[in-house]
Amino acid sequence: MVGSASFEKAVSAGNDQFLEALPFFISDSMNEKASEGYAIIDIDDARRSGIMPISEAL
Repeated sequence: MVGSASFEKAVSAGNDQFLEALPFFISDSMNEKASEGYAIIDIDDARRSGIMPISEAL
């Protein structure tokens, strides 16, 4: 969308994608989707622990 859509359309698309993915992040044993491997991580913590992007690890 970068460069080809208005800011409003980009925000709308991002919101739609967020709402679609949200059930995967809800940590609830009653939510089957939450156990499908999605996780929220802190990138700064990962870097401090030595976890680097694949492009930098090669």
